[in-house]
Amino acid sequence: MRFSRFPGWLFAVMAALMPLAPVRVAAQPAAPRLQRADLSGYLGWFNGNKRDIAVPFDRWYNESVFAGIGFGYYWTDHLKTEVELSGSSGDEIFTYESSPAPDGRGMIFSATTHEYSNRTLAVGQSYQFFRNQWFHPLIGAGIDLDWERHRTETPPFGPPNLVRQPSIDETTLKPKAFVLVGFKGYLAERAFFRSDLKIAATDHLEQVIWRVGFGVDF
Repeated sequence: MRFSRFPGWLFAVMAALMPLAPVRVAAQPAAPRLQRADLSGYLGWFNGNKRDIAVPFDRWYNESVFAGIGFGYYWTDHLKTEVELSGSSGDEIFTYESSPAPDGRGMIFSATTHEYSNRTLAVGQSYQFFRNQWFHPLIGAGIDLDWERHRTETPPFGPPNLVRQPSIDETTLKPKAFVLVGFKGYLAERAFFRSDLKIAATDHLEQVIWRVGFGVDF
């Protein structure tokens, strides 16, 4: 028969390799799966510019701790919508005023303490570079709804008849546009480390925030 001329040793080699075929297929990497959402928490260093009380100079406060939590939904491998809730601890800056003394001799100086803190709801769109990698640079932009609390106090200083500014404790909603740049680096298949720099502005630069945190994909 024609099959009798087929080398017997080749049958033996093929028979020996057959059990290895499933092992080789199983060893191939699985097709990448797009995770549709992520959840992250972060801490940051908050810098605020209060030019409105110190015109024409920019007046920054930068000792606030910033914390937040964010939820993101992926429309594609690269485009993600993010919603974040965050807040900053209070920090103070000081302004100084002078006026002539009531008796006309010299000047009287007074200092006012301004304390600021923020609560923010942010909605943004980000673009994440690369696909199925351990490291992803990202850029983003969006809108902050920023509830800013402003408290003032002018301590008693000077003659009793000096007219002092009344104390203020008010919360104002201030929408802001923001941009950010950062990266997302994976520590495991679904656990990641994230860091970014966020800049928010109205008609002038108002906030610069550096953030670091951890999250999970699901």
